[in-house]
Amino acid sequence: MVPRSESFDVEGRRSTSLGTVDEDLAPVEYLREQSRGTAIVVTDNHKPLKVKLTGWYADPRLRALVDPEVARRFDRMYAPQPEQPALPATPRKVSA
Repeated sequence: MVPRSESFDVEGRRSTSLGTVDEDLAPVEYLREQSRGTAIVVTDNHKPLKVKLTGWYADPRLRALVDPEVARRFDRMYAPQPEQPALPATPRKVSA
């Protein structure tokens, strides 16, 4: 929200001031509960939209638009890593 204030001096000259105000559009708890890949879009004077996002890396049509070397670097940096195998349990002596 951008509040606007106008004032006039005794000679009729106008002065305009603009400012900004933070306004909560939704409770923080609600926003935190949204599933991964979901966004709330607020634009102009339209009602907010809840949208599902698809990354370029997950959509073959979008991925085809990205330079193959960039895609390979992205995959190396962000691809999920296989889980480390659990270490075998070693018996422990229990002292009495």
